[in-house]
Amino acid sequence: MEVPVMAEINDVESGGQGLTVGPTYRRNGAAVDRWELARALSAVARGLQAEPDVQATVLRIVHAAVEAVAGADHAGITLMRGGVATSPAVTDGVVTRIDELQYELRQGPCLQAIREQAIIDSADLAGDDRWAGFGLRAAALGVASMLAVPLSVPGRELGAVNLYARRAGAFDEDDKQIAVLVASHAAIALQARQQQQDLRTAMDTRNLIGQAQGILMERGKITAEQAFTELARLSQTLNVKVRDIAWALATTGGPPDPVDHRSHPPGPSRPMVAPRRPAEELPVRRV
Repeated sequence: MEVPVMAEINDVESGGQGLTVGPTYRRNGAAVDRWELARALSAVARGLQAEPDVQATVLRIVHAAVEAVAGADHAGITLMRGGVATSPAVTDGVVTRIDELQYELRQGPCLQAIREQAIIDSADLAGDDRWAGFGLRAAALGVASMLAVPLSVPGRELGAVNLYARRAGAFDEDDKQIAVLVASHAAIALQARQQQQDLRTAMDTRNLIGQAQGILMERGKITAEQAFTELARLSQTLNVKVRDIAWALATTGGPPDPVDHRSHPPGPSRPMVAPRRPAEELPVRRV
């Protein structure tokens, strides 16, 4: 006799190595078919792969996280580049304020999740003594509990997906497992979009420098090598990146002002060094 698939997976557990597989999970107190969850997460994965750039990808990530994780009221994403933490996408303004507070104090669930490459769960921020300076101030903004899941791929730590709830103890084990699945899909899609963006930026920079070299070659009747040497000299003299020198020459015909940094507009970021710590699994830390 053929055994239905749902009967095969009923009451099978992972022994702590992954998701608990059963016919249902709980969402806001109601039983939900796990196949419905699987289909929803598959749709999230396909949607993330379809996004055209980094900004569209991170926006989809935060909205998918709120939709998938029952306990979450808000979500945000922290990205790390060059030791600097930024919050490029949030679902609510309170997330921006809380993230800025974490970056200012250099403490909180998000930063700890990135440093330790672990799932960090705070069921009661106001009473959590791990981040005494942060917890009370976050609670005063209306967030009682928080869940942070690192975004990483082999050899690279990208940041974290952060979930916020107005009530204490909002995130149960199902929420944590689903958040890990969302973050896993998100990390793969995000790395692909970042690699594409970096490649486009490199190609744009190469084209700009080529245009600037051509301008200098025509004006000074010099070789390409001499033109690049002149770009490098201007970069050192003005303390401006070669790309910015090239951009100015190609668009205005002259070098930029020494304080002009058009290619690096200011953003909501704070310096934060995240030491690398390889980890095969993501332990759950809870209060």
